[in-house]
Amino acid sequence: MEQDGLCSWEQAAKRARLLEQARPSAWPAAQARAQPDSARPVRAWPDSGHSAAPGDLTVDDTDLLYCGICCLPLKPPVFQCNSGHVVCSVCRDKLIARGKCHVCGISTGDYSRCHDMDRLLEKIRVIKCPNAVYGCTARPAYYDKHSHCRTCPHAPCYCPGKDCGFSGSTTALWDHFAGVHGWPCAAMIMADDSRTLCLYEGLNFFLINFDADGAQDATTSPTAGNQWLFLLNVVRQPLDRVISMLCIHPHTSVDEEGPSSKGVECNLWYSNFQFANNRHKGDRLIDHYQMSTFRVPCTDLSNGLPNQEDCFRFVVPKSVLEDREDVIEVQAKITIK
Repeated sequence: MEQDGLCSWEQAAKRARLLEQARPSAWPAAQARAQPDSARPVRAWPDSGHSAAPGDLTVDDTDLLYCGICCLPLKPPVFQCNSGHVVCSVCRDKLIARGKCHVCGISTGDYSRCHDMDRLLEKIRVIKCPNAVYGCTARPAYYDKHSHCRTCPHAPCYCPGKDCGFSGSTTALWDHFAGVHGWPCAAMIMADDSRTLCLYEGLNFFLINFDADGAQDATTSPTAGNQWLFLLNVVRQPLDRVISMLCIHPHTSVDEEGPSSKGVECNLWYSNFQFANNRHKGDRLIDHYQMSTFRVPCTDLSNGLPNQEDCFRFVVPKSVLEDREDVIEVQAKITIK
């Protein structure tokens, strides 16, 4: 316990020196005293970046940027006791019941807002996002690095091709699927409307752009963050065609209904009406209509294609299929809630 107290006092002293360096009036002097090779840049990941941008601070002890109680990154607002021991706002509220500082024992009523530390935390940024290789140029605040990674629009997805190790953004995957594998790829330009999909046996890919409000964007030029890539897999069986569907998206979570990053829903239907002579006077040979509405699972394909048995399957009987053996036409409407 005594050792922990000594470490906390030492960290408080280091923070004080760091705050002096962070004050604008002290920057020229601090930079003049700085030794280029004696400090390690603040980095969110071991292999990220090589130097800090102009105006950034270099920190040689990143432990100073963490709360001494919960050990999570400090983020504004930060509070300190009269001796300079800082805590995050959540832990400060919890210390009220204890009534004293966790290090020096000063009454928690003496905790005050540390605006200098708030400003310091805003200035310390990661060198670069780990997805910079995929096009991300963001440099989030150090305390926000994990949150950025969970939502970074440039996070990679993976190619489902056998023995293919390609990974990249959905835009890069789109080009890779068509250019390298020759898989059918098409842009779905929709405005809350249905679209006819020509599905070939095997993997088929469709791209939809959604704007910030969730509405479909009438453009075929995808931009990071608003493109949604869908995979429809058609399997030919002796008595039917089986269609399964996935959304390829970098940010997924798992709930009781399976992997999903958002409420992605699809209405899929197939119809075939055939007559012996013509629609008005001929004999009706086939009058078939089927429709399903289902939740589309989302995956980044890092573990390959999921087992088809675990996906919803849209089964079209062979007896109602049209004459073309290589393609099946279905209607689809995709919504993202």
